[in-house]
Amino acid sequence: MFYEIGIVTQKSPMLYVTGGRVIDHAILGYVSRGTGGLCYDHGARQPIEPGACYYLPAGHHHLYDPDDGRTWDEYWMVFDAPELARSFGDILPHPGEVFYPRIDATLRKRWTEIRDLHYVGAETNKDRIIYLLHDLFYALHTAWRGPDKSVSISDPDILQAKRMIIQCIDKRLPLDPEAIAEECRMGYDAFRKKFRAITGVSPKQFYLDMKFLMACDLLKNSAMRIKEIACTLGYDDQYFFSRFFTKRAGYSPQSYRKKFQ
Repeated sequence: MFYEIGIVTQKSPMLYVTGGRVIDHAILGYVSRGTGGLCYDHGARQPIEPGACYYLPAGHHHLYDPDDGRTWDEYWMVFDAPELARSFGDILPHPGEVFYPRIDATLRKRWTEIRDLHYVGAETNKDRIIYLLHDLFYALHTAWRGPDKSVSISDPDILQAKRMIIQCIDKRLPLDPEAIAEECRMGYDAFRKKFRAITGVSPKQFYLDMKFLMACDLLKNSAMRIKEIACTLGYDDQYFFSRFFTKRAGYSPQSYRKKFQ
């Protein structure tokens, strides 16, 4: 889903010298310190200040750099936007626009953890990376589209709820949102509203999103049979798993696997 991820400190202007560039993959960036600008598809220069995020799709000309004679600190990620959309839905911001989400220390920590897990051992940390990517992109999406200002994207109750949902999948248990709400010491209606306000999706949708992402990963990166993958994800019948996957991906599990062989 993503190709490279990193954090650059004291980045100096580079692209202004070359006049910008076009790359084959999408870029998501976040500037934590410093000022500069972004030009997208030869448009007007948009100022960048600390806290700015930007999304640059593949195949478009862009030029972004710190102000002349200055530096900035930048979190960046190069990824496959179509695959991310198939996995997470329509959650990316408008291309080429600078926006200012509420990125806090917890979210920066997640970005750092994804980077560290990727370089230490992407294969052995796949499930954790998928979970963190989902968390990161939904948090950014929620912030970009105007989150509920009364809640925090790093709310401990919702983080606990997400962990419990992942555990349901790992243990092949059915989802019980009311039990999770009770464990988080919340009424179900309040829990469901808060979960959606922070993540942008319902607890059930998050559960299904995680199942789908894990299925994609197993189909691409394991030799498990389709029946075994279905069983791993809690489906006793391979037919129901295939229906679920095909509806989400637009491909059958067999066809999806062939795309990556």
